[in-house]
Amino acid sequence: MTENRQGFEEFVRTELNQSLAGPDASTRLRLRTMRREALQQPGGFRLWLTAGGLVAATVVLMLVWMVPQERTDDGLDMVLADIEVLASDAGVDLLDDMEFYQWLEEDDVRG
Repeated sequence: MTENRQGFEEFVRTELNQSLAGPDASTRLRLRTMRREALQQPGGFRLWLTAGGLVAATVVLMLVWMVPQERTDDGLDMVLADIEVLASDAGVDLLDDMEFYQWLEEDDVRG
């Protein structure tokens, strides 16, 4: 009985050690065949992933191109023009036609 048990334990130990070493030859052959078949198929997922990436990049580029860029130097130009007018001798004459200049500025902002 102990010989039978020792033989069984040795068999189980051998099988477990072999299973830890890796898959058997038939499993490796099946895996290799399935991998080869998968690699030979047209790249369905990769094709969609590439196409999706190109579409996303195109949309981002169009948004960047179409969104108007704010010009920051216009405000500086207006301030410098105001300082120039205030520094000149014509400042007193401007006060007479202040309503006209306010209307002109509002019309320029709207148009």
